[in-house]
Amino acid sequence: MDQCTECGFEYDLARAADAGLGILEGVSRLRALLCQDGADLAGKRSPQVWSPIEYACHVRDVLLV
Repeated sequence: MDQCTECGFEYDLARAADAGLGILEGVSRLRALLCQDGADLAGKRSPQVWSPIEYACHVRDVLLV
């Protein structure tokens, strides 16, 4: 099992068969957050917290792996 050192996500291939529903639910919530009117997608709340667009890009990268 591998783990992302930036977000802590664990790549567990034993759970791959069950991942689809969780991915769909998570992507739906992420899409709703990113599509809010007036959302500041590039703004950071603090230096150690990713902006919404950085988080979305990281999710994209994790799903590509």
